[in-house]
Amino acid sequence: MSTGKKIMLFILCIALITVGVISSIYVPRRMTYNDLKNKYSKSTTPKAYIIPTEKSTKANSAKNRSEIKTSIYGLKFSTPWGNPTEIKTVDTLTSYKYSNNMLLTILDERTDLTLTETLRTLDPKALKNARDFFDKNILISKYKFYNALLNISPKEITTSLTKKQLESKDSLLCLKTLIMTKDTENIFKFNTNNLNIFQFGTTKPNAALVRLNVFGEDNISYTIGLKGNNLTQDDIEKVITSLELTTE
Repeated sequence: MSTGKKIMLFILCIALITVGVISSIYVPRRMTYNDLKNKYSKSTTPKAYIIPTEKSTKANSAKNRSEIKTSIYGLKFSTPWGNPTEIKTVDTLTSYKYSNNMLLTILDERTDLTLTETLRTLDPKALKNARDFFDKNILISKYKFYNALLNISPKEITTSLTKKQLESKDSLLCLKTLIMTKDTENIFKFNTNNLNIFQFGTTKPNAALVRLNVFGEDNISYTIGLKGNNLTQDDIEKVITSLELTTE
């Protein structure tokens, strides 16, 4: 075989190897991308596109400071409906009923583990895999992980991402759809008294429960439910601005 033919054969082999390597990387990525774009279309998963809207409650904060606060689970709060007429407590869940039939429930989640703590307890290998898969910073903070879930959108699914990155976003989007409430049209985010608070649900007549997820420092967290036929957004924001942690 002549030298020229050997060179041509060598170049052809290199070209075939290069095409093979590119195909092995690009084709699976492209297939994953196409699958996810179909999975998270706006028509089938509209809630996956909702991200939190920052909301201010400064106008209501002064009104609440003069009200008598209730303290439970290391959290203080007050409502615009006066004192509750009935209180029921089961384990870490307390429910308050008011004279106007408004209901407020507080779930204490301070002892719940972070994702890092949970995985370390269950399987250290799974923790390593999770750190490789997700941003490790969001795994050690309840708030950061929750915030990452709520702020992700299918719009972030692009062809520039690796297959691993696409799969990571798919996992976060799946979890996001699980924590969305039935009637979620908007998610509001508040920051008051060093607390980060997310609001789910509407105040429409006969609407389902309005949920507040409350996060403080040191992975302190609570879930607060509000329900009542005459519940208004102003009522919700008065409760929100009254929230503060205690040393309990």
